[in-house]
Amino acid sequence: MATLLELNHDDYFVDQPGEKAETNVRCSYYPQCPRPELVFGLKPHCDGTILTILMVDDNVGGLQVLRDGVWWDVPTIPRTLLVIIGDQTEILSNGFFTSPVHRVVTNAKKERLSVALDYVDHEREIEPSP
Repeated sequence: MATLLELNHDDYFVDQPGEKAETNVRCSYYPQCPRPELVFGLKPHCDGTILTILMVDDNVGGLQVLRDGVWWDVPTIPRTLLVIIGDQTEILSNGFFTSPVHRVVTNAKKERLSVALDYVDHEREIEPSP
């Protein structure tokens, strides 16, 4: 990422979080919902993190990303991890990398499970790269 931004050293993003950065794990269970058009699994949002690593359900979709005013389904690929850029990385990259608006929709026939690991520094003041 630092190379793409033509920064002086490749460890720019590694060096930005302070020593008090936190790693949090969030497990989310979305039961089947008979009327998914009425219920969000998780409302539209951006992650306020440096990044989020998401282990999605191998069999049930539900994660969507907003692009150009259209909600796109994120495909489920078994045994993969999805990396989502957070707001802190968007700020650090001066907007080069963007924190996507995303949501989770429910499924009428199947339950869904996801595990999210996020990395965030609540105490350090961050600023855009030069």
